[in-house]
Amino acid sequence: TLMLSSSLALAFVLTKYWHRLRRLVCARLLRSQADADAAGTATCRKRNRWLLSDLHVLRHADYLFAFKLPDLHIDHPAEPVTLQTQLGACHPEHVDPTTAFGFRLAH
Repeated sequence: TLMLSSSLALAFVLTKYWHRLRRLVCARLLRSQADADAAGTATCRKRNRWLLSDLHVLRHADYLFAFKLPDLHIDHPAEPVTLQTQLGACHPEHVDPTTAFGFRLAH
């Protein structure tokens, strides 16, 4: 029961953290999109604005919990920035060369 309760506590904390982070990131994106619209520099594809450094990750034991940004592909050969490329740029020590895109994802 102690193992189950600590796992539930971790899940609860992670869920609260991700919901708060999602609200903050989405608010920042709405502001930057509104600024781009006002300046006339908005792009038609929202994914163009993601950077390799736009990655929020929590570590727990051997796991990385990544917050996938809205409109970001997990992996896509034609997209320059994906969740896989962000993970590879920010955490190269965890890249698995036996996989197609470098990481084993569960979602």
